[in-house]
Amino acid sequence: MGRIRQVLLVLALQVLVLDYIHLWGYATPLLGVLLVVYTPLDENRIVSMSISFLAGVVMDMFANTPGVGAAAMTLASFIQHPLLVMMLPKDSDEGIVPSLHTMGTPSYFAYMAIMLGVYHAAYFALEVFSFVRITDLLVSMCSSYALSLVLAMSFESLRFMKKC
Repeated sequence: MGRIRQVLLVLALQVLVLDYIHLWGYATPLLGVLLVVYTPLDENRIVSMSISFLAGVVMDMFANTPGVGAAAMTLASFIQHPLLVMMLPKDSDEGIVPSLHTMGTPSYFAYMAIMLGVYHAAYFALEVFSFVRITDLLVSMCSSYALSLVLAMSFESLRFMKKC
């Protein structure tokens, strides 16, 4: 039940609030990928990728970006498990949920930065699907990535303080 609530909360935040933020006409925070970031290590990968795909489809319906969010979310879900296995200590619990508390600040920041980077690169490359205006693409991608990373780490810090 907790996972369903988390999916609905993140989707609602993305489609009702964050999709309407466009700082300087470029930076739009894309935090839907947090659904993938917070996926426990022991969750079935097929189920995880299916949930990610469906969440991406829902975000696409509200953002009018057919298939872009679904593809980017599925790609992020595809790399999440191997990346998490690589970043965690070898003696980690199988049911670990990625967080500042379980991974430590440096590892978690690197994990979050890589996941957001892959998601944003895929999202913006598929959305524009052209390199004619490469400067605008790079500015949008980098500014949205930076804003998303700051917001994601802020949310995680709040979660971390709540657990302490």
